[in-house]
Amino acid sequence: MATVLSYFCPCPRGLEAALAEEISEIAKQSGTLKVHNQVPGGVHCSGQWSDAMRLNLHSRIASRVLMRIAHRSYANENHIYDLVLESKWEDWFHVGHTMRVDVTAIKSPVKSLEFITLKIKDARFEIVHAHFSEIDEVLQAKGISKVDGVLLDLGISSPQIDEG
Repeated sequence: MATVLSYFCPCPRGLEAALAEEISEIAKQSGTLKVHNQVPGGVHCSGQWSDAMRLNLHSRIASRVLMRIAHRSYANENHIYDLVLESKWEDWFHVGHTMRVDVTAIKSPVKSLEFITLKIKDARFEIVHAHFSEIDEVLQAKGISKVDGVLLDLGISSPQIDEG
């Protein structure tokens, strides 16, 4: 059986009922797409991956189709950082893909949406200060068995080369 995924379809305020009706019509083409509830600014629904494609192709009201990758309540920026860090992004994105991070919130306890956007981006990368000869030990200590890339700061500058 295919995995059921959770989606949110945002729309202009005031069009939530029309969007829910439109998604219900689109759902008639699928036995798996379900409309759950309307909230100010959009509609929650669920279905298979093919349903997201179907929504993207046929919805004229939804501005996007967003898929939930992780969910947890939070009280501060560090809780969101931890959730992003724990998420298995490699299940969704190949190393060759790019992604954009946007954060929106209503009545959020975080102090700055721009700061949390940066925290989310930082959760995808980790800076380690160590000698390259220690890479096996560092990866093993962190429980990492495979990497897609390594960025090295070789600590050399143009004046060192010019004087070298």
